[in-house]
Amino acid sequence: MTNQTSNTDDLTAVIGRYRELVYGLALAETNCRADADDVYQEVFLLYYTKDLTFTDEKARRSWLIRACINISHTYNKSSWYKRRSDEEMDEIPDERSYNTPAEQEMWQAVKSLKPKYRVPVYMYYFEGIPPAEIAETLGISAGALGMRLSRARKLLKDKMRESGYFEKTV
Repeated sequence: MTNQTSNTDDLTAVIGRYRELVYGLALAETNCRADADDVYQEVFLLYYTKDLTFTDEKARRSWLIRACINISHTYNKSSWYKRRSDEEMDEIPDERSYNTPAEQEMWQAVKSLKPKYRVPVYMYYFEGIPPAEIAETLGISAGALGMRLSRARKLLKDKMRESGYFEKTV
C-alpha cells in the first residue's frame, strides 16, 4: 500500500468520525451555512496536507477543533462578513434537522448568541465535550468557561422567555 493510499484512508476515517463536530462548530463560529461549508473543507484539506501525528484521539480532536476555530475566525474577520446584514443572513437556510419545534427554536436562540458564548454552548451541549477539554482547546481557564456557559444559559433563558416558550417564573 502506498503512502498516498494510507493518507486517503486515514482522511476518510477522520472525516467519518469528526464531520459533524467540525461542521457544527464551523456553523456555530460563523453562523452562516455557506461559510461553514468552506471552513469544513479547509479544515480537512489542511489536515490532509499536513504531516500530522497524534498521541491519541483526544489530541486529534483538539487539533481539528482548534483548526476549525482558527479558520472560522479568518472568515469572521473578512470584509464581506463585516458588511453583510442580518437580513442577508436570514435568507441563508439552515440545514440542521430537528425532531421538534422546540429544538428548532432553541437552535435559533443559540445562533443569536455571540460566538464567545455560542461556541462553548455548542461544544458542551451539542457535542458533549468535557468542560476541561473545551477550556483547554479554547485557551481559557475552567472558570472562564464556566462563566461563559452560565451567561449563555441566562441569555438563552431570557430569549426563550421573550419568545413565549415558557412562562416567567417569580
